Amino acid sequence: MNRIAAASRRAFTLVELLVVIVIIAVLCALLVVLIKGMVDKSRNTATKAIVDVLNQACEAYKTDEGMYPPTSPYSGSANLHFYLGGKRDHVEQYSTTGTHVVSARPPIIEFKKDWLDPTASTAQPNPPVQIYDKWQKVIQYANPGSNNLKSVDIWSKGKSDTDNGDDLANWIRDY
Repeated sequence: MNRIAAASRRAFTLVELLVVIVIIAVLCALLVVLIKGMVDKSRNTATKAIVDVLNQACEAYKTDEGMYPPTSPYSGSANLHFYLGGKRDHVEQYSTTGTHVVSARPPIIEFKKDWLDPTASTAQPNPPVQIYDKWQKVIQYANPGSNNLKSVDIWSKGKSDTDNGDDLANWIRDY
């Protein structure tokens, strides 16, 4: 009998085990919420970087070509893929000889495959495809911009498809 009493004092009770299990479950739930928030924040940051790179590339295109990338012949951000990612023919005139040379300039930016439509077989703009954000939603492009009156508008609708304040745009600087 003495052995049985000693053994029962060393064991955990059912209530103690349930309390430990509940504490572990609460900690796991908090960890899941924390990780989800971190994933959303990293997607937000990566999408912001894509919008910024596209905006800078449009400015470089304007410097080279004297205008922003057109909104045709393709739709939306496929035009950016076409105009910013492809080689551009450029005519250079030399006044001393009176002749000109046609050369192909390198693309303004090299597109990463994970920025593009998942059905694209290559990152090259032949044929051009839409540019996607990190939520797998199409990046939007407008020339002329309605928010940037002297420039272009480039934006992502963010996590949601609605305009609920989570948009990431080149006219919003504090995102």
